Amino acid sequence: MKKIKSIKDVQNFLKEIPNLNCGGCGIAALSIARWIQSNMNASCLFLFGQDYQETYVQNMKAELNRNNKPSSASHIGILVFDHNSDKQYVIDSEGTFNAFNYSYINTVSEDFLLRSINQCDEWNESFNRIYVPKIADVLDIELSDVDLRTIIEFENGVEPIFYNKQYLKDSDAEAKMRALNDISKAIDSMQSSYCFA
Repeated sequence: MKKIKSIKDVQNFLKEIPNLNCGGCGIAALSIARWIQSNMNASCLFLFGQDYQETYVQNMKAELNRNNKPSSASHIGILVFDHNSDKQYVIDSEGTFNAFNYSYINTVSEDFLLRSINQCDEWNESFNRIYVPKIADVLDIELSDVDLRTIIEFENGVEPIFYNKQYLKDSDAEAKMRALNDISKAIDSMQSSYCFA
């Protein structure tokens, strides 16, 4: 894989990830924004394109009160403020993001996007989050705060699954399994210490 040197390189790499825009557009947007913030003098906000008023209102409520659960979006774009050129533009993992394709837009922070990625059980299941460590590795960004659980795991109450950079030398499946195993050991250790306290 060639070295990632531009936003276009990031987008071209992300196009190779299977089903990324079928349940992974939030992770794609987060990845692009973190690459931009690491490699450019720029800042980013996120645009949640919504087809339905219900999800728009749900996200407005979740922005105002952290106790309200965020929703997913029909698609997510990144509003980039380039401080060197004093310009702003809107992109997504495939190119430009057309806000006029959506009936409603929520403009949100990275913190809110991450809450939506990790707390919402409405994302399309077609995207497999097992690709998150690979995305982090290739783009040389931090994504260890992204929950790797599938929707089924989420609905069945499986604890959040995160990975660390130390797992990147493993295959994607091995990284997830090692992270899950380490989390399980940490939980067992915590439970043991409570028993003896």
